[in-house]
Amino acid sequence: MTHCHPVARMILKSPPHQGYPLQSKVTVWLLGIILLPVLLSGLTACSQANPLSAMLMTPVMPVESPVVDLQPSPEVETGSGATPFPSPSPTPSPTPSPMEWVWTANSISGDLLVIDPASNSIAVIIPTGHQPDIIAPGEGAVWALDRTTDQVLRFNQTTYQMEAVISIPQGETTALACGEGGVWVGIEERPLTSVLRPYEEYIPNGGVIRIDPGTSQVNGYAEVGSVIRLTTGLGYVWAITRNTVDTPLYRINPQTLQRDEISLHGTHDWLLEDAIFADDESLWMFSQGFARLYRMNPEGRLYSIFSLRQQKPIGYADLRSAYGSLWLATPWGDILQFDPSTGAERSRTSLRVPLQSITAAAGSIWVHAPADGAVYRLDAQNGEVQARIETGEKLPPTPVVTATPIQRATRPCEDAPYSRLQVGMRAFTLKEPDLPQRLHKEPGKESERVGWIQPGETVTILEGPTCAEGWVWWKVRTERGGYTGWAAEGDENEYFLNPLR
Repeated sequence: MTHCHPVARMILKSPPHQGYPLQSKVTVWLLGIILLPVLLSGLTACSQANPLSAMLMTPVMPVESPVVDLQPSPEVETGSGATPFPSPSPTPSPTPSPMEWVWTANSISGDLLVIDPASNSIAVIIPTGHQPDIIAPGEGAVWALDRTTDQVLRFNQTTYQMEAVISIPQGETTALACGEGGVWVGIEERPLTSVLRPYEEYIPNGGVIRIDPGTSQVNGYAEVGSVIRLTTGLGYVWAITRNTVDTPLYRINPQTLQRDEISLHGTHDWLLEDAIFADDESLWMFSQGFARLYRMNPEGRLYSIFSLRQQKPIGYADLRSAYGSLWLATPWGDILQFDPSTGAERSRTSLRVPLQSITAAAGSIWVHAPADGAVYRLDAQNGEVQARIETGEKLPPTPVVTATPIQRATRPCEDAPYSRLQVGMRAFTLKEPDLPQRLHKEPGKESERVGWIQPGETVTILEGPTCAEGWVWWKVRTERGGYTGWAAEGDENEYFLNPLR
């Protein structure tokens, strides 16, 4: 550390004197000429010291001095046309406190990065020795999830120290959320075997783990299925889970961990959701499969449905309600701003990069895009990009896995259950009960029988669907017996034919 010269300090702190005799004044004048070089060198040393930087960096884990890339950034499309990213803006007033600074992660370097909104630059870099990629501030700390090692990291929001590492051995970690008095981790339980017979179908198990923020200890588990997304609000923890066809929604009591499956009331749409968020009044969900936004109450009663334009996904979806608007990070790389009451689109910002999540802080919207190695700052009023903050090496492209199945369930017959099949697919019957299924010459229960589908046998869908007697019928060919005929897909209680994946 560079220190001020003691003589220089002494002179800087000496009070002014008056009433010296001439001889004393000459002596002081000569002394000043002699000490002038020393004074100048001391002042230079003092100017090189940075007490604010020392104050910020001293209490944290060893970090390197942040480097801000101020090179010109590429252009993006906003609601008013293509505009270049501006250079970091001057300090706004009032200056955001460190509690409002924005946390993000670079899972390649293993660093957590803290962005100062006043300068739109990285103020603190925290090496973790892990690979965190999901951040959740709240409950008195900042929490980070390392999905490669299935560990939750706890950080002090003011000293930036890592205070705890919590292992989650119950399964593969998938999601992280804070609120309602706890820290919540979604998991998918590890299967006992990965080898399945052709007619078997694997439905993953999983649930939500509760961590006590006071002790940083796991103290509860709610089994709901393999968790895709988590959020908290309206007095509950909300989990979107993964099933064979749909994505069931569960509501969890944060104290008792009692869970309830919530169905949508007011629509025939299946639950095929990719993002979820709860504000003070409503629960919001987004479906890439149906290209719709849903607004509902805690019981599943829909207030409204907003239809969107569906596009090819390149990233993930996320929702946030902030500053009087609903914000959607779309899987195709757009940021959409909506009026939450009417569903009217207020702004559309096309970043054309894979997105991961949205946060709100310091009066702005922050879009995290690790695949682009950046965090984007958006104006909360018009959605325009205010800054692009580089966060390090870009995350390599990975296959996009969304909650939306490849094949969407349909309802070809109004008086029949939903259909999960289509021509060209293969399907199978269950082994239990141990009863064969009839094949008919024509669709209908009373039509002539022409063969059987044995329990556990696989068939190929040739024609259909056809509606008859409240059932959906398909013309199939059995792979073991070689029979061809019409078979019912199922009734209101169960499916006889199940899609083979």
